[in-house]
Amino acid sequence: MKVKAKYFREIEYVEVKDLPQDQQALLLEFREADYIKILIEGTIVGPCLQYSQYAAWHAQNFSNKESTLVADNKLGVKTFVLNKAS
Repeated sequence: MKVKAKYFREIEYVEVKDLPQDQQALLLEFREADYIKILIEGTIVGPCLQYSQYAAWHAQNFSNKESTLVADNKLGVKTFVLNKAS
């Protein structure tokens, strides 16, 4: 599941700690990740990824899998009727 962006002074980002565990584990292998830290009201927040980089990474790693799962869960009309009759 793709998380929603957070915003601070025109920076659109995600905090790594807010991502699901499977995404956090996969990000460890993502060598191109350009992590940032953001100073918000005297507190350093991070590691973070700019949302555009996260969205592109997510699309590359999860979009095909999610669409395959949806397609696998769809039944044809004939199969649905046969299963329902059983």
